[in-house]
Amino acid sequence: MTTIGFHVPMWSTVRNAVLGVVFTNTTAPAAFLRLLFHDCQIQGCDASIQLDSKALKGNSEIASGMNSGIRKLETIHHTKYNLGKCPRHVSYADTIALAAKVSVALSGGPNIQIPLGRKDSPISSRQAADVIISPPNITVEARTLGGGHCINIVDSLFDRQSDDPINPGFKAMLRLLCPTRKPLMNLTIVPNDKTPLAFDNHYYKDVFFWGKASSLLIQGCP
Repeated sequence: MTTIGFHVPMWSTVRNAVLGVVFTNTTAPAAFLRLLFHDCQIQGCDASIQLDSKALKGNSEIASGMNSGIRKLETIHHTKYNLGKCPRHVSYADTIALAAKVSVALSGGPNIQIPLGRKDSPISSRQAADVIISPPNITVEARTLGGGHCINIVDSLFDRQSDDPINPGFKAMLRLLCPTRKPLMNLTIVPNDKTPLAFDNHYYKDVFFWGKASSLLIQGCP
């Protein structure tokens, strides 16, 4: 693999593409970071998540319910097309990784230097995604950037349990954000912490403050 410092045109193209999206959608950085996270879980960071579901007759990672809500693939495709004008071959896998890197930096996180030279996978498996990726209603799910959906936590909010571990004050706050057991749509966003658009450690500060309450916290699907 080669390092990012040798490919300024590549870096600039990805950064400009991400900036263009962030100006109109402040949740985009979280979406790019989640895209990389889900891609890397199955076969490594190989862009298998972006393979066309129709061409694979539905047997692709992106067709899995575990990848519901994955966004910004169209931006990756457009950016990859522009990167094709560079003198060297640029993979989809590198494009996804660079978009996530840029997103973290734009959100106040570290400007991480990452290696390049990833190869794109020719195969993708819906079954693998179904098994390996954690479900959206997992009990403990840490998130540094982004938010979650009410539909993933309403069962915990509305089921009465004698040994309910959720802090009452925290639960009341969440029920204000998610007032019905059946959300009208899967678009209701619940912030993971006080700064859902910033890459910081407020999530962990909230866990410390609320104690067991934050064991409820939600998969980040901004």
